[in-house]
Amino acid sequence: GRAELIGKQKDDGQILPYQRYRIAYRDITNSTNQRTLIAAILPKNVFCGHTLNLEAALLDESDMLVATALFNSFVIDFLIRKRVNTHVSTHLLYQIPVPRLTLGEAGYEYLLERSLRLVCVGDRFAALWREVAGDAPYPSAPTDEERLSMLAELDAAVARVYGLTAEEFAYVLSTFPIVDESHKRMALERF
Repeated sequence: GRAELIGKQKDDGQILPYQRYRIAYRDITNSTNQRTLIAAILPKNVFCGHTLNLEAALLDESDMLVATALFNSFVIDFLIRKRVNTHVSTHLLYQIPVPRLTLGEAGYEYLLERSLRLVCVGDRFAALWREVAGDAPYPSAPTDEERLSMLAELDAAVARVYGLTAEEFAYVLSTFPIVDESHKRMALERF
């Protein structure tokens, strides 16, 4: 794979994008899926097929974790679903208003902490944990209950970042008929 990416250039051992953590999001969706936009952080040294779109800006690790939390929220999904039929194209994602949160802001820190805990599971993400959390002990994988609770907290936090009222957030949640009602209820309670 590396030889294909390098092509005719000289391979001086330069770091290529596949050697970094990157955001990937699914290109293909349909109306029977619970969610339209599904994003993840890929481990280092992973190659991808053509049905995954990859983040090209090479965000720093903290920004990548926050962006992933935003992309996987009900609010962003609500916004992108209005524009998508089958493909979640990059140009459609660029049309979505995304808040510009910065390190040090309460919303940023809140999203970062939870996203870090949800993403950094297993040995392939230990380096990401160290890069962002420093010397903090590497946690064990969250239980299913902890994971659902953190996802609900993230959804509620993103709704607050967007300035939604409880009624507006309830409406957004109501537009996801396939998603389990208990998850939507938990997100609204956390709001």
